Amino acid sequence: MDWLTFISNLVSALAWPVAAVTGFLMLRKPVLALLPGITKVKISEFEAEFAKDLQQIKRHTEADSDIQAVQDKALRSRGQELSDMATFGPKAAVLEAWIELETAAKSLLMAHGQSLDYNSRAPYLLIGQMLQDHDLLANKDLTIYHELRDLRNKVAHWDHFQITTEQSREYVKLALQLAGKLVPRGAHQAKAVRTG
Repeated sequence: MDWLTFISNLVSALAWPVAAVTGFLMLRKPVLALLPGITKVKISEFEAEFAKDLQQIKRHTEADSDIQAVQDKALRSRGQELSDMATFGPKAAVLEAWIELETAAKSLLMAHGQSLDYNSRAPYLLIGQMLQDHDLLANKDLTIYHELRDLRNKVAHWDHFQITTEQSREYVKLALQLAGKLVPRGAHQAKAVRTG
């Protein structure tokens, strides 16, 4: 192989990699400038979806004459705390409101002699399934429970997603309204089980 053949083969072997690297270096800044916009579009879509889902849950609860303002004094107090928390930590308020709802659901299940398998991969789904299997919640309330769970999961698992203070307060209100339906029933049923 002579020098000219060697150089010709070397140039043809390196032409595409060099062109690709050069193209990347030339387009790097414009492409990187587009990425935040793409991320923002996704986040905006998610925020819009959250707001839409929250309004759907609100319509479900407004159509339900059984769901009233929270009557349980402890839940009302907790609702005020969470509403205040929403001002500086909207995501935290949503997560805490879910814990209140989950606790009320667990209390209702335990009042009916049900125990939970905490080794389950999806304890939230298990709680909802048990509430349904034992007819402890009406279908409309189960729908609200699952919709609230879905919104909680979106808030918990999407790092760059932010919700507004108002959205957080609305979630807190809806979650505690449903929890309020469970707490009195759970407390009443627990007393009946203990005395009966």
